[in-house]
Amino acid sequence: MLKAASLNFPYTALLTNGTLLTDSRVSSLLQSGLKEVRISLWAANPREYALQYPGTQGEFFHRVIAGIRALTTRKQQLGCKDPAVVLHRPVSREHFRSLLDSVELAASTGCNGITFSPLKPRIHGETTLLPSEEEQTEIIHLLEQANLRAHQLKLAHNISQVITRYQVGSAVWERYPCYIGWSDLRIASSGKTTFCHPCQRNLGNAREEPLTTLWNGPAARRFRQLTRTREGLDQIRRHDCLCDYCCHLPSNHRIHGYLGWLPDGHAAWLRGDLS
Repeated sequence: MLKAASLNFPYTALLTNGTLLTDSRVSSLLQSGLKEVRISLWAANPREYALQYPGTQGEFFHRVIAGIRALTTRKQQLGCKDPAVVLHRPVSREHFRSLLDSVELAASTGCNGITFSPLKPRIHGETTLLPSEEEQTEIIHLLEQANLRAHQLKLAHNISQVITRYQVGSAVWERYPCYIGWSDLRIASSGKTTFCHPCQRNLGNAREEPLTTLWNGPAARRFRQLTRTREGLDQIRRHDCLCDYCCHLPSNHRIHGYLGWLPDGHAAWLRGDLS
């Protein structure tokens, strides 16, 4: 599957938890044509790993680290440029104080870069993964330190964008339009098609209709209409989408700098008339 994707698309990336990065799989990944392997690791040490992944043991942390080192070492031995190896760390409120340790871990295992992401504030009973205001202030301070350290270690990273996401916070819909409806399309194995992973607004089924039909269909046009106004964004975030700490904020911010909040009927493509 990876080879087929790499032959047909200019940039193919694999997101994995890294527990199955054995020597044989490392060799296969290096021959697959992948441009990026991103290892999602929610912890910086075995103790955090055991707490963050209920039902596992801390020794799995060492397995992941060994797999990363096997991949980067073999890549270096073969003189391969690709794939880029990136350590990814979601920022949970339980263990955010070890963010700097993750930067050091990325460098020590030979990674090309490190990325972070805020967790979405999904509520489970009476608990939430959303940090308090004081914790968010501390997270931003730690990320600023991580930014400096990543530069020193010459690691590629997205830390500036993550800081912006925390600074804007949960009310992103009040400050920026959403342009995901003009750039992305996500297709589940069931065929369900959406513009954005945290948004459940269904555009139709790709197993039943051509993508061009879904892209230009009434559901897609309505989504584009709603996401260019504060009122529309407020409506979809209440019913369909989880817009807090939006991962598309950096690109939305850049586009907003050129377009601003555009009035209704500004242009045909903004009305969703893309045919």
